[in-house]
This record gives sequence, structure tokens and C-alpha cells, in this order.
Amino acid sequence: MKEYLIFGKDGERKLNEEEFTNLLFEELSNHLYEKIESGYCKIRTNSTYKNYGKYYSRRPMPVGECQATDCVETPIYSHSISKNAVLKNIASNGMVYTPTIKNDIIIMGSIGIETQASVFPYFCNFHDTKYFSELDKVERGEYSSKFFEQLIHRTIFREFYVLERNIEMANTILNEINTGFQNVKSQTISLHNEMIGLKKHKVKDWEDSRFSLSENKKQIEDQLNYDKFCHNRLLDFYSNQKPDQVIAAIIESTLPVAFSGLTKFYINDTQINIVINCLPYKDHTVFSIANTAKDDDCIKSEILSKYDLENNNSLLKFIEVLTVNGTDNIFFDIKFWDSIDSKISNRYIQEFSNFEKTDPRNKIDFSFLKWNYK
Repeated sequence: MKEYLIFGKDGERKLNEEEFTNLLFEELSNHLYEKIESGYCKIRTNSTYKNYGKYYSRRPMPVGECQATDCVETPIYSHSISKNAVLKNIASNGMVYTPTIKNDIIIMGSIGIETQASVFPYFCNFHDTKYFSELDKVERGEYSSKFFEQLIHRTIFREFYVLERNIEMANTILNEINTGFQNVKSQTISLHNEMIGLKKHKVKDWEDSRFSLSENKKQIEDQLNYDKFCHNRLLDFYSNQKPDQVIAAIIESTLPVAFSGLTKFYINDTQINIVINCLPYKDHTVFSIANTAKDDDCIKSEILSKYDLENNNSLLKFIEVLTVNGTDNIFFDIKFWDSIDSKISNRYIQEFSNFEKTDPRNKIDFSFLKWNYK
């Protein structure tokens, strides 16, 4: 068995191969830990991915060229919720509230409607205008089927963007972790080789299944695979099944919240998707849900049977449920939110943060929205 002569603070000592490997692992672990604590991947691994399934960084980043077929133009910063027609109605000095991560907890934070709120760079200017021309009209008359078709498409394209961006972010972080690990390992091996007495036993490389970043790395790899799975499932939902069953309500009242996204629940391991939108215009609100024909009966029995959508109070309760259990792409009027009793606002944050129990079938036992709140 190989023996290693080590010179340290306590003098000279001999180690067998197993003892030396354990010592090398301990040193490597300490170096990696110090590297993480000093900033290496710390923000990204701890903050960006802590609540990865429902939250992602709100600084939009393009995922490549325009996603329209055969287009190579640069994507513009589109809004999944119209800035001029909707977000301006609930903004204060160009700002709105949205659930945000700060110091590993969810808070209600302010972001701008110009470059952050609901923004997703996915299509070039030409294709964004072509696909979504109906959605940015400030003055509206009738709401046509074309409007809701475009609304469904833009909502789903934003979901594609989020998943594709998360996949790219995860790959970037994994590359950084792998590169960082190799660099620290090389430094650690060099350090130990300077301490080893027998030159022929100097370490050139070392593999150990106890790789100290394995837990962080595995977490991100698992999320990467899950996002790829969700992306493929969303593609199937959009391409093959078509969410063409639409229920819409036009209410002659305004709300202090806007949201747009895809929510889901499961029946016997089958995923049921619902496209949800709540759009407060200047003097009215558009609320809509859309789903596929095959899921229609299930959604009616599991969710819609609990509400009377022709009754504004019942409809408001349904909208409140979706603000908690619907989507992270959600924005509030700052002045309204600040006027809410702190017990209620804290309760909302607590319920919103409970990601493992997110389900649009859930009920909530508190109320926080108002019609015609201004």
C-alpha cells in the first residue's frame, strides 16, 4: 500500500492511501466551501433557484433570436400584459408591486413597468406586432375571438420563454460549478503536492464520489431536467391539444391586480392546464380562463362548480384564489397594497410562498381585493 509523507504544522507524519484520500477530500471541501461563501455561485444557487418552480429572476434576458419560424431578428422586450392598455392603470410613477425574493424570503417588491413587469424578449418587433396587435389597444369596443386567441398565445409564449430561460440559466450555473470545482481541485492538489515528501507519489488528478457540491449540483440538474420535461409538455399542450375553450367576463369595474399565466392541477397524475388572465383596463376588467376541450368537464367539476361567474362577489373570490394559486406573473397597485391591513398582506405572502401546495382548486379563508378600489 502506498504511503504518503506529509509535512504540516504538527510536523512530519505518514498516511496510508485511504487516510491521504480522506485528508485531500477534507481540504478540497474546505476550499470549495470558502469559495462559495466568498461569492462563487452563491447568489445564483441560493437565491435564483431557492423557489425555482414559481419564481425566476425578473431581469429579462433574451434566449436567442426571434422565436418566429425562420426569423433571425433580435427579440424586443414585449409585455405579456400590455403596458399602455393595462399596467399603466395600476402603476404609481411607473412602478407596480410583485412578489419578489429578498434574502431568501418572499416579499412584495416594486418593479418598473417599462422594462421589467411582465416583460419577455421572445419575438422581434415585426412578429410581436403581427401576432398581438389586438392586445395593446387602449380604447376598446367589442372583445372579439381574435383578441382572446392572441391573449392565449401570448400567455403561453411567455411560459415558453420562462422555461427556456430557466434551462439556459441552469446550464450556465452548472458550467460555472464544474469549472469552479476543477479550478479549486487543481489548486488543492498543487498545495498537497508541495507538502508530500515522496515525489513519485505526487497527485496528478483525483476523483471522489463525495464531490462537495454534489447536493447543489444535483438540485440544479434535477430542476434542469424538470424544466425540459415541462417545456416538452407545454409544447404538446400548445401544438396538439389547443386551449380553445374560453370563458370570459367583462366587468364594468376595475381591480388593483393584473396577472397572466398558466396554472395547473393534477387528476390521477394527469396534468390539467388552465390559461388565466386578469386585465384591469381604465374603466373595466377583463377576466378569462382557457383550456382544452378534453379538460373542459374536469375543470368545470373541479373548479368552476364552486363559483358563480355571473356574480361579481363570487367572481372576485375566484380571482383572489388565482392571485394566490395561479401564476408568478402578477402585479399589484402599490397604493392599494400599502393600504391593506398588514395581517392580510402578510397572510397573502405566506400563502403565495407555499409553492408545494399551489393548486387553483384550493380555497382561501381571507379576502383582500376590491372592485372599483380607487
